[in-house]
Formats: sequence, structure tokens, C-alpha cells
Amino acid sequence: MGNEVSRECTQHPVLKWLFPGVVLALVGSVYSLFMYLDIIPKLERLQLYEGDVSFHDRNPHLPPASKAEIVGVATTFHILVFLFLLSFFRAVFTPPGTIPNTKKWHEGRFPDIHDIDKLLIKHLVSEAARLILTLDLIRYLRRHPLVERKKDKAGNVAEIRRCRTCKLYKPDRAHHCATCEQCVLRMDHHCPWIANCVGYANHKFFLLLLFYANLCCLFILAVLVPRVIRIFQPIQDPTYFLSSDLPVIAVVLACMALIGVLGSFLGFHVWLVANSMTTIEYKEKYNPKDNEVRTSERFSLARIKHNYTPYSNLLHVLGPVYTWLLPIAPPDLLRDPDTGEISSDPDPEPGCYYLSPRSYPIKPSPNLNEVIRVEEPREKEEEVKMTVS
Repeated sequence: MGNEVSRECTQHPVLKWLFPGVVLALVGSVYSLFMYLDIIPKLERLQLYEGDVSFHDRNPHLPPASKAEIVGVATTFHILVFLFLLSFFRAVFTPPGTIPNTKKWHEGRFPDIHDIDKLLIKHLVSEAARLILTLDLIRYLRRHPLVERKKDKAGNVAEIRRCRTCKLYKPDRAHHCATCEQCVLRMDHHCPWIANCVGYANHKFFLLLLFYANLCCLFILAVLVPRVIRIFQPIQDPTYFLSSDLPVIAVVLACMALIGVLGSFLGFHVWLVANSMTTIEYKEKYNPKDNEVRTSERFSLARIKHNYTPYSNLLHVLGPVYTWLLPIAPPDLLRDPDTGEISSDPDPEPGCYYLSPRSYPIKPSPNLNEVIRVEEPREKEEEVKMTVS
């Protein structure tokens, strides 16, 4: 992704790859059990014991299946497993995106941000809790390259955020990951299960691995339900129950537990994306105050810039609709700040939408320059007009 600052994770390799190893071990176990308990016995029956009644006595709880059904189930299952593994490995090995290692981000010189814009953004951040949203204000924020600011300990709005570790100025929605020791574009969270941060470049792969994990579990449950029903027949052979029925019950219970956990997790993250939020921003929204900054105010202002319709928000993370279910990287996209329409960037900068919307320069409307409205205390009903000159 261009000339970026990237550092190796200082976490011990054994600890780093422990959780991905657990994931692969779990996937391998469920895959092997499903093949051993369902696909392989059905294939053996079809090829070697077709029409042999004695085979059914040895597998009384195995439901009958035609050749087309067996082939269809086996093919679909392997496609789903392949898509899950591809999404998983892409989420693990795709760098999440870091701040470009350029002079602009080292020195914090942004020629497309004028002094009046810096003062105006500072004022907006300081009055974030009382701002009255107008269409002119929303359009202005969406055209501005850098909106996020912090307040210092004295309560004064500081300049553009700067990472004290990476020594780089931070774009909107970028955060420093202490585990990976780098600033990540549109950082959602650090996930130990993929030994990587979830950010701008691999967010889609993370969502797809959750989606296909749930889909695989649902598929296994659907295939094993007929056999589970037969298990409740009277036990005639304890050995058969322990060797065949008990593992089926274990697989079904494991899949149900995974669907409960991963399904909730997937639903939560889809909701976040549709509402143009990351996990960090969701936490900030409900964190009224920390040691240095009213994060809820900074979040509320920055979100105005990035939040469009749920459909547009999903497009920006997942790419065109016809690629949503494919583990391929979405193209660099730009959104028109007025209409929200998506278009491709012919000369993309990594994370261009979060770094600088070059195609849409700052053009404050006359109405915005004339007045910024804030809510006054209840005893005052008049709106205070601030003239920007």
C-alpha cells in the first residue's frame, strides 16, 4: 500500500500465532469429524454396500442419501470451507494499512488546509456538544481532510492529532496499536485470533471470515439434523453410540455454540459498518470522558464527516455489491460529500478517503462562512451567530 511506516510486531512469535493455531485446529477438528461421521460413511454405502441391508444395521442412524445429494453436500461444504480459509488467511496476512511515510505526515504540513479552516475546526470541536447540524456544516466537514482533534488537560483544543510513538500526524480514524506498534488506518481493533489489527485494508476479510464461519456451522447443523433426530431412538448398541452418535452430538453442540458467539459478533460488526463506526469509535461514543479528552465529543463531530446512508457505508468497506461475498480487496473509493455517490479514485493514496479527499477540495458554502449556530443554555432562546471572517 505505497510508502508506509510498517513495523514488525514485538509480541513473542509463540504467543502471536497461538490463537490462529487454535482456530485452525478447531476448523480441522470439525472438518474431520463431519467428513468421518457423514460424508465418508455415505460414500461407502453408495459404493460398496448399495442394496446391502446389513450395512444399514451397522449404521442405523445414518440417513439414506442419493448420489446427487452426497456430491452436492460434499461440494458445497468444501466450497464454504475454502472461502472461510481464504478469508481467514487474507485477514491474517493482509496489512491493515498504515500512515504513509511521507513528508506531509511527518511534518504535519497540509497545504490544502488553510489557517481559517484550522480555527474553524477548533471552534467546532470545542462546541461539538452544542452544535446545530445544518446541511452546510455537514458538507463542510465532509470536504475537510482532517476533522479529529483532541483537547489537552487544560481543556483547550489541540492541533491535529500526532502519534507520540510513530512521530507521525494521524489521519481521521487512525489509532496506534500497542501490540503491532504502528498506527493503523480506520483501526477497528486488534484481534488476537488473526494475529493482526482489523483496519482499512483487511476489514472486509475479517467480516467475511465471520460470515463464512457462521455459514459453515449452519450448513453442518442442517446436514446433521436428520441424524440427530435418529439418535433419540432407543440405544441398542452402546459401542455404536459412543463411537458414532456421541461425536455427532458433540459437533452439533459445538456448532450451536459457535453460531451463538460468532453470529452475535458478526451482527454487531455489520451494524457498526452500516453506521460508519469502528469498535474504538463505538467505545468512544459511550465514554463521556477520559484523562485528556472528551472522546464522545470528538467522535460525534468526526462521525458527521464519514457517516452516510447504511448502504453507502457498507459499499465503502465491502466494495461493489457483486463482490461482497468474495474475499477480494475492495477498490479505493471516493464519496461525493454532497450526494454520497461512490466513485473510483484514479490515483489512489492508501486509505485515500481517510487521508485526503483530493477530488473534492474544501469549498465552504457562503452560508457556513456567514454563521455557525450552536444551542444556547435554556434561559437564552436566541441563537448565537458566529461570523467567520
